[in-house]
Amino acid sequence: MISNFDFVEDNRLKDVKNACIVAEQGLKVTSTVCVIMSRKALELGVKWVYGVDGELTVPYEQTLATLIYDKNFKNIIDPILFKKIIYIQKLGNQAVHSSKK
Repeated sequence: MISNFDFVEDNRLKDVKNACIVAEQGLKVTSTVCVIMSRKALELGVKWVYGVDGELTVPYEQTLATLIYDKNFKNIIDPILFKKIIYIQKLGNQAVHSSKK
């Protein structure tokens, strides 16, 4: 099966890539599964950034919200990308915590 994430060849991103592929495949089940798994992939990706960027310090509380709203993280992310990160985070939370479709 061809994936939108086949272009990712860096082995250091293997877990993030696999989570993205699972999210992509989740769309075959329901959009809710896709959104939840997309949020999971986002969290793995954000934690990866913290792991490779020596300028970032992991906050005491390591929730996705505290990681992405950390001023140092926010300063290195393109504002357009940051809006997409927030969208995925909020949509994922809504999918998990409400019965809304």
